[in-house]
Amino acid sequence: MHNKCKQLPKSKDISLLYIYKCVLISAITGTINLVIELIDYKAIGRRIKTCRKNAGLTQVDLAEKLGVTDKYISQIECGTSEVSLKRIFKLAELLEIKPEYLISDINPGSGDYLKSEISEQLNKLTSKKTEFFIELIDLISRYE
Repeated sequence: MHNKCKQLPKSKDISLLYIYKCVLISAITGTINLVIELIDYKAIGRRIKTCRKNAGLTQVDLAEKLGVTDKYISQIECGTSEVSLKRIFKLAELLEIKPEYLISDINPGSGDYLKSEISEQLNKLTSKKTEFFIELIDLISRYE
């Protein structure tokens, strides 16, 4: 649980909203950690390589534009080197593509991409986590 939520308010009357806030903060923190663990650097590298080739660039060309070595570009493309979010955005700019595509193979132009992503992630959850997720969505939808 998030540090701010470990200490309960001094009032005996703990609001439901406070509890929801704590649950939400804990869920977000856990989600961020889960997302970091789920990053597929090999897939990112493959997409960078494909886009680089489509742009007619060699690894040397891209390395020069990015201000790194061609060996580093090779490591990124092979998925043996983790690439920072800042670099992903710079690569996307250089390759004239959306960073979302490099990170998750998502085309933000299509209307239903989030639904398929959510569905894919839900399929990976246990039934207990799925129930929690549904309750969380219900809670969020009530407080706009």
